[in-house]
Amino acid sequence: MQKTDTRPLAGWRPRLLPASALLLSLFMQSAGADAAFCDIDLDNAAVESSRELGISASGRMSLPDFNATITEIPPKQESWVMDPVRVVLEYLGTPGARTVAIRRCDASGERATETAVRIIEDGYLDDSLRGAWYSFSLERDAAGRWLILGGREAFRCWRGDHTDSYSERNCP
Repeated sequence: MQKTDTRPLAGWRPRLLPASALLLSLFMQSAGADAAFCDIDLDNAAVESSRELGISASGRMSLPDFNATITEIPPKQESWVMDPVRVVLEYLGTPGARTVAIRRCDASGERATETAVRIIEDGYLDDSLRGAWYSFSLERDAAGRWLILGGREAFRCWRGDHTDSYSERNCP
């Protein structure tokens, strides 16, 4: 008579993932980062040239005026002045790009006083301008508000010389 194993899973050990790894793997599977319509490559965006941000055709206010507005806002009254990404988005406005990629890099760890924010917008519903590339440097003031020290912009076109890269030249 053959002996029956009463504990067939005795040698099996479950593989445990830390909660953060499990959540990350679930997020990456459901985030759609590889979707065909999400084709912005923030790391490899070719920027031929860029120009300093100033008062542009879009009607944005100058950086000194924008920062003066921020310093007049009590930090606890408006939370957006405490977040550098939200400060940049408030400055740029919302042009209606189909896809947007944002990266923030702090100069140090906790309670950083300097940071950089890079934004790429692509898929404008425009016959000449396809997208825009922005790079900002920001500094935290004593009250904790983020002020924009400087910024650069470049553009990508649907037609013309720079359809695969960003340039300071206007689109035809």
